[in-house]
Amino acid sequence: MPTLARSCGAIVASLQATRRAIVPTASHVRAAPVCWSGVARAQPARCLNSHAPTSFPSSPLQQARALIQRPLEARSNAAASFHASAVSHKQVFVGTVVSDKPQKTVVVSVTKISTHPFYKVMVKKRRKYMAHDELDAFKLGDKVVIEQWRPLSKHKCWMVTGYADREKEAQVGPERKAKIAELTAAKEAARAERWKEQAAQAVVDAENRKIQKKERRIRSKAMQEQAAEEEAKRKAEKRALENE
Repeated sequence: MPTLARSCGAIVASLQATRRAIVPTASHVRAAPVCWSGVARAQPARCLNSHAPTSFPSSPLQQARALIQRPLEARSNAAASFHASAVSHKQVFVGTVVSDKPQKTVVVSVTKISTHPFYKVMVKKRRKYMAHDELDAFKLGDKVVIEQWRPLSKHKCWMVTGYADREKEAQVGPERKAKIAELTAAKEAARAERWKEQAAQAVVDAENRKIQKKERRIRSKAMQEQAAEEEAKRKAEKRALENE
């Protein structure tokens, strides 16, 4: 055990010497406490390196691992963040159509292979997704690509983007996409026309409401005038009876 501690302490000392040679620590590092192995543990400033640890582990072996692995972790995290910023956040799966009975909808079975966290064996999981198929072009047994989409119904938030086979997609894909674009344009035109009709009807309804409000105001004023006349007439009759 002492031999291992001395060897780990020597490794830590050499790595820290290399680190001090690369990053100046005279004015940026706090006083270095001494660990149980007799090796000074420098406390690097947080602003010098993005991958610099805020605190070192207690044992020399953990210190050596931290000093060796942190730059690798920083590089891998930077690559992952760059990849995440460059790639879309939508999920894309490849699966097989297992049902095409619903209208404009296919059920796609996706197989995922992962490692079991405890037994460390490959586990195969299957999950079914309901995906939108605008033209009902995909049939039972087709291997397709589905992409995450906005919610289209209660159970459907995926869209079939094409065949998984590139050659088949190159042959059939352009025609299907052209038809979908044509249908989408027709739907958009119908929606725009409906919006125009709704806007015109809203203007007519607003004018009718204004007219009705004006008529109600006139009727209310006439009723108030009639009530005032009746009140004045009743007071005059009462006054005449009192005078008699």
